[in-house]
Amino acid sequence: MASSRKKMVLILLLVLALRLPAVLAASRYPERTLWPDSAGYLSLTHGLLEGEGYHDAQNTAWDLVRTPGYPVFLASIFLAFGESMAWVVAVQLLLSVGVGLMLLALGRRIGSEGAGFVSGILYAVSLNPVLWALAILSDTLFVFLVMLAFLVFLQGVESRSFWRLGLGGLLLGLATLTRPIGLLMIPLWGVWAVACRPCWGLEGRRGRLWAAAAIFVAGSLVAVLPWAYRNQRVRGVFNVSSIAVWNLGRYQAPEALARAEGLTLEEARQRIPISRIPQEGDVRRFLGVILAYPRAYLEAHLEGTRRILSEVGQPNLAQLLGVSYTGSGVFEALKQGDVSAALTRFASVMQGSRRGWMFVAVVWSLVVQALTYGLALLGAALLLRKSGPRRWLALLVMLTVAAFLLTPGPVGNGRFRLPAEPFMDLLAGVGGLRLFTASKRGIRALGISSAARLQGSR
Repeated sequence: MASSRKKMVLILLLVLALRLPAVLAASRYPERTLWPDSAGYLSLTHGLLEGEGYHDAQNTAWDLVRTPGYPVFLASIFLAFGESMAWVVAVQLLLSVGVGLMLLALGRRIGSEGAGFVSGILYAVSLNPVLWALAILSDTLFVFLVMLAFLVFLQGVESRSFWRLGLGGLLLGLATLTRPIGLLMIPLWGVWAVACRPCWGLEGRRGRLWAAAAIFVAGSLVAVLPWAYRNQRVRGVFNVSSIAVWNLGRYQAPEALARAEGLTLEEARQRIPISRIPQEGDVRRFLGVILAYPRAYLEAHLEGTRRILSEVGQPNLAQLLGVSYTGSGVFEALKQGDVSAALTRFASVMQGSRRGWMFVAVVWSLVVQALTYGLALLGAALLLRKSGPRRWLALLVMLTVAAFLLTPGPVGNGRFRLPAEPFMDLLAGVGGLRLFTASKRGIRALGISSAARLQGSR
């Protein structure tokens, strides 16, 4: 068993190590790692390095929007290796390797060692984590911290260890200081810890469950409350980040208004003023717009969710390869049933080597994505049929996936799928292992049947 486990880890490391050549691209073209949101993180990082505190040079309140986790991460790398985007990418890719290895340990808990291996392989061959690890954005660090928090949290539940639960909460708090969407996981995982009595193996000891959940939540608050207090002192707003209010007023309310009244998004934004520092009544004002046009908002939310589920990083690929992204038209022609036009456009795309590579990468991503979704649905169905802790664990994973995928709404794109991917891979690992086992048995049965017929004919 130990030898088998070592082989699995070695194979997974080798597969994930194939991501590291991407560092060469970041080293050669550092400007291609920068995105619009990168500017805020880098400005705050420079403020830390230059001894100005957690402020940007223009004092545009980025410190209230961007939590300190990622700027501190960037500052640490810049101090150690100089201001090199290639080193940031290298560390982020290594964190991605760490996520794959954690899937091995988590897979054993939700299914089996084999399921964990399949989960790790699926994460290894997915391009979405690679593409966003090549960007100066907080997503890769956030995913690593969330998965580490999840692993430690489950270890605390299994071992009935309060200190592990507190540590898991602290790690989740640090993840929240990297991306505020982590706040959703604090009550979600805490309520699950209270509800999942079979996971603890306890009978009639409800008080201990509440104590365990309280320690987990307290660990999270140890990380996030000091930052909320800092924002109150500096900006007069007691919250972890104003990004939720910003998204509500910058994207969600304008999308509803634009769809309902036939405006452009910019025209809708001009009618809904907003600042990075939330003002009294902002949330009520933005929600009022959404409630005035519920159908339009629902359409915008569903469209954003569709982008989260389906986008495979075409803009990222175009930027990294240095080509303009206008779409190949191949998939559009296939949707219309025009195979001839699809082949013609495919031939045109493949004439340019960079656009050809981009097309191959998009197709690869679509195949892996479809495979993951199918196997995840199969794995979820298999686990929900079980009894005891595994069913409860599957439910927690599914709720976590839903929270990550459904919360962003109109602002969503493929980037926002990234935190949900390793959790989906956990479910897909169970489904993939079952499919592989069934196929193996079928082939074996077919071989035995063929051998029997051959023996009979003699």
